[in-house]
Amino acid sequence: SGDEAGTMPFGLAPPAPNPAVGRVALTFHLAQAAENAQLAIYDALGREVAQVAQGAREAGEHTVALAASRLAPGVYNVRHTSGGQYASRSLTIVR
Repeated sequence: SGDEAGTMPFGLAPPAPNPAVGRVALTFHLAQAAENAQLAIYDALGREVAQVAQGAREAGEHTVALAASRLAPGVYNVRHTSGGQYASRSLTIVR
């Protein structure tokens, strides 16, 4: 019967605010329920520096908060992965 109205595709919204000083809202979307959705932060060298969310999630929009104070100032890559799909966004941390 096709997609239901309002169904969001898999994706990752831009971090807000960006650049960030305090808390950052990270919003990701799942088109369908996932057994192991992950949201992680990577540094400029590709090293994982924070695991923000991991595990089973229902379809839809999910928002998690990241304390920017946990990370040194710099540019990071926020990566959302699930079921072989991935999306990424840049995040800048400032003081």
